[in-house]
Amino acid sequence: MKKHGSVLLRTAFALLGVSFLTVTGAQAQSLTFENHREIKVPEYATLRIGPLYSMLTFSQSAGYRYVKTSGADIDFVYDNGMGEIQADGSDFPLISTINMRNYLLVTKTCDLDLSLNASYEYYPMGTQADAFTFDLSDEGIYGNLSSEFELTDFVKGRVVERAVYKTDYVDIRGLTDKYGGQQYKHFDNNFSLSLDWLMARNDNIAAQLSREDILSMEDGFEEQDRTSYMEDLGYEHRFSKDLVSGVKSAFTQDSYTSVTNRPDAKSAQLTGFSTWKATDVSVVSAEAGYFVGAATDANMAYGNEDISGTVGVLSVDTKLAKRLSHLISAGRSAEVGFTSSYDITEFAEYRLMYKDDYDSGSLFTRYQNVLPSISDLGTYIDWVTGADYRFPLSRIVMLSLLTEYTIRQNNDYTADVQGEAIPAQYSEDYDTWRTKIGTGFAFTKEIYFDTYYEHIERISTVDEMSYSRDILAATFTYRHEF
Repeated sequence: MKKHGSVLLRTAFALLGVSFLTVTGAQAQSLTFENHREIKVPEYATLRIGPLYSMLTFSQSAGYRYVKTSGADIDFVYDNGMGEIQADGSDFPLISTINMRNYLLVTKTCDLDLSLNASYEYYPMGTQADAFTFDLSDEGIYGNLSSEFELTDFVKGRVVERAVYKTDYVDIRGLTDKYGGQQYKHFDNNFSLSLDWLMARNDNIAAQLSREDILSMEDGFEEQDRTSYMEDLGYEHRFSKDLVSGVKSAFTQDSYTSVTNRPDAKSAQLTGFSTWKATDVSVVSAEAGYFVGAATDANMAYGNEDISGTVGVLSVDTKLAKRLSHLISAGRSAEVGFTSSYDITEFAEYRLMYKDDYDSGSLFTRYQNVLPSISDLGTYIDWVTGADYRFPLSRIVMLSLLTEYTIRQNNDYTADVQGEAIPAQYSEDYDTWRTKIGTGFAFTKEIYFDTYYEHIERISTVDEMSYSRDILAATFTYRHEF
């Protein structure tokens, strides 16, 4: 899925108004006034130095890996780390990782949560470039400073300062592509002030002012540097313990700070929303509204057309049985674009999940059709379908299976926004198939062994986008929590 500002689309749940609602199938529906949290020491903390609480974990892995590639020279090996591939063949990777999570009680109403994931990868046989990275998790460095306050018995507020340094792998359109994308390191900072006014027992007004800054740390991504100001105002009413509905408005002003050929933009959105606990095991969420977005200068090289239309989402989350649940959602959203000012995205998703004490698995399919506000870019479709399953072969040995197939279809591309030759990623279709089978078991509480085989196949009519890769690996990992 796309991410706002970096890899474009927020998840469907963000469209359900979760900034105003907290939805859980096991509880009655609540107003946001009731969701302000209590400042307290988190359960994960295992170390304490005065007001500082921490969790520190060190891991060291060593093992064997064999890689064979054919077709295009595409960099990718490990899960969320795209290495610079030097050669196929055997290697004995040594990877050291430190994971730190620190919590500081600043005052009785203010706390700081700071996380760090860092690793060093060494490849003695030279099949991949050695690297020091923050890439082993989605968020390499994460910091969250928040303060809760209460102006009166009926007015509560929250100030949040959130900073993230992370690495994504994206294609030319900004979609996540861990099997052929470009490395995109960026620093995101978000400051927000929110207030909730409990007008009556079942009526709440929520307001929020926020600023988001995105700073790219990679050459070639300067056009993503952005400062956005956002203003949100919403009203919600609880009709019963199972039904909350309301309306909200959102306004955004986007300014691009590092390039002169990308126009600033602004947008407005008005929506109504409702969350209904239909049964003891089912929650229905819906939102419907209208979005208007415009670029301040459509004559720039990143010329944009004004864009508007209906937006919304319908989602049903149901527990089918004790160990079986499913989620279905569909809708239409509008977000900041990676190349265009805004993208309209039509999407649908289904996920069936199973979990018991011994095994777990899921079936999933996700579809999205994206319409950029630059009509010359054409539209494009992403569709991924797959399944994963984990089950024990014995009391201590676990087998895991994963297969997924992704379809990318590009339509109606007419011209590059820079007037250059048309990149194949804009005009050519391609599919990606990934299959992985692995097993592992614990030698001791701190030493784990795992082995896997993975096949990745990218299929396209153009050679520069077609490749296949086979990976066979066996690794021992020592992990110690201080």
